Amino acid sequence: MHYSINDVDPTNGVIFDRGWLLKVTAAAGLLIVLAKPPTIRGFQWILRMVPQESGRSGIANLPDDIAPFGVVRPPV
Repeated sequence: MHYSINDVDPTNGVIFDRGWLLKVTAAAGLLIVLAKPPTIRGFQWILRMVPQESGRSGIANLPDDIAPFGVVRPPV
């Protein structure tokens, strides 16, 4: 069975609306200073956030998720 990220499942929303993520983090007083895409498409991203008062520069855009499709199973 093949599962994919889609624009119908609300839990996939942040993947499709990157502008929303940037807007919400800014509204919370945070800056995204690192965004590392997953090694398997649609899997977990690594985001590093800092308070806006830190004086650091945030990223303007999130990189594309161009990783290959696959499955990541939990450890047994």
